[in-house]
Amino acid sequence: GSSMLAYSFYSATMTVDMCVSYCRTQAYPYANLFYGNQCGCSMDYGNSGTATCPYTCSGAANQNCGGPNNVAVYNTGTPLRWGNIHFGSSLATALNS
Repeated sequence: GSSMLAYSFYSATMTVDMCVSYCRTQAYPYANLFYGNQCGCSMDYGNSGTATCPYTCSGAANQNCGGPNNVAVYNTGTPLRWGNIHFGSSLATALNS
């Protein structure tokens, strides 16, 4: 299932860094990229697993920005607001939306 995304926005020059930085400033632990040019922030994410994310980012052809039915999720480095789990890696996985 998909998560409720907050602070989602569109950019004709979307990059992973742009989305991750934005979600970090909003204090969200996850940045979700989809359709190649859209970013949304979330507190969690849905079902994870291997997925095809064919869309490159509109502002960086070498970066992955999800797909039509999948979301590329990145950790922002912001700790989760519950528990003591902290994710440090930049790429979580490509997820089914």
